Amino acid sequence: MHDQFNRYRAVRIGQALSLIPEDVWEKIDLGEPEWPVLKRFVEDRANLSAALGMAVALCDYQLGTGGAQKYWLDVNAAYQNRKPIDSAGKIGLMIDELLERPVAARLASMKRKRIERFLNSPVMSALAAMSIAELAEKPMELWSSFSMSMRQKPDDKTIVFAMKIFDLMHKASTGNYVRFPVAIPIPTDLRIGRVTLACGLIDAPPGKRIDEAMESIDEVLSKEKGRILAAWTCVSETAAGLSLFRIDSLVWQVGEPIFRHRRDPAAAKAAVSRILGDYCCRADICCLVSEALCALL
Repeated sequence: MHDQFNRYRAVRIGQALSLIPEDVWEKIDLGEPEWPVLKRFVEDRANLSAALGMAVALCDYQLGTGGAQKYWLDVNAAYQNRKPIDSAGKIGLMIDELLERPVAARLASMKRKRIERFLNSPVMSALAAMSIAELAEKPMELWSSFSMSMRQKPDDKTIVFAMKIFDLMHKASTGNYVRFPVAIPIPTDLRIGRVTLACGLIDAPPGKRIDEAMESIDEVLSKEKGRILAAWTCVSETAAGLSLFRIDSLVWQVGEPIFRHRRDPAAAKAAVSRILGDYCCRADICCLVSEALCALL
């Protein structure tokens, strides 16, 4: 059942996350690898900046060496080579150049087909006709239209991530985040899955330790996606409706060190505290959050 997650742990995590000040959450978002690139899209005042950001998000999976950090550096390089981006055709050309780079080349033909579908979809027309602020007035209509145009479920990882990209672009453009309802999904990627196990929101599969389950996280994600989504929704609700996009930014940044130190809980907690401390979060809050996110290691 999708509601069978550890509610006690969800409440404890939500309580800890609710202590993080708003300005720290904003700094965490600024630490995401995509932020400086999205900010540049917006600052260049490209008419199709929202469409461009969402197109790039659609290809942000199955990355090669260097991962997301390298991917967004290459996004910026391709953008600089191709700007101004003022038509759907130019978005396609930029994506073609991006997919020639090693970090993005895996499953390139599949990614190109997805981009072609997106660029020829009804939602693309809306993205071209309206400003980011206008699109954000009815964000769930945009979300629904986008997922239908891509023939995917609204909670599919790349769809959710593309909407997070739109949210960040709105922040860069207007100074405010989009007002989504609380019950939006979190992008269910490897790091979210691993932290879900590490913090005890769901149990490891029978016969496996937590660290072993974290190593075979694809299996867990394929079987437990519903429970993972429900658990993090509960965390968000406990944290007074804290956006799951903000939570995702933190979990993405702490997910790798938690996985790296999965057999050394003290080191994992220290790494989480250090990351939060770098964003000027108070030491006592850093400690509470690190304890909550590493509780089952």
